[in-house]
Amino acid sequence: HHLEEAERLGTRIGIIDSGRIVVEGSMEALRRHVAAAVLAVVESEDPDAVCHRAGQLGIAFRRRADATVLWLTEEVPIRSVVQTLGDVPLTSVRLKSVGLEEIFPEVLGGANSFADPHPGPQTV
Repeated sequence: HHLEEAERLGTRIGIIDSGRIVVEGSMEALRRHVAAAVLAVVESEDPDAVCHRAGQLGIAFRRRADATVLWLTEEVPIRSVVQTLGDVPLTSVRLKSVGLEEIFPEVLGGANSFADPHPGPQTV
């Protein structure tokens, strides 16, 4: 909730690690530290299948406890994400912009609630 508030209200945001500013700037500038234009938050009864399919397609993703987040390099409609995942059983799919929740672990070297990235070229 504090991160969302900082995104909304801050004109310049600094990320601090061990007492030093690692990076600072506007949200637009900070978003450039993440290799995604938009995120698809995918919930499924079979999250392993989502990860497997994303990996097959070369789509970068992060696995969270509640969902798998696909890092898309361009904005696409939800329908395209669903079609791309094919026969993977989905509970929900929503698109969201890259926020501080994603920027922090990228800037700080992957530490946080995300698993290691699974990068690769992708088309959706």
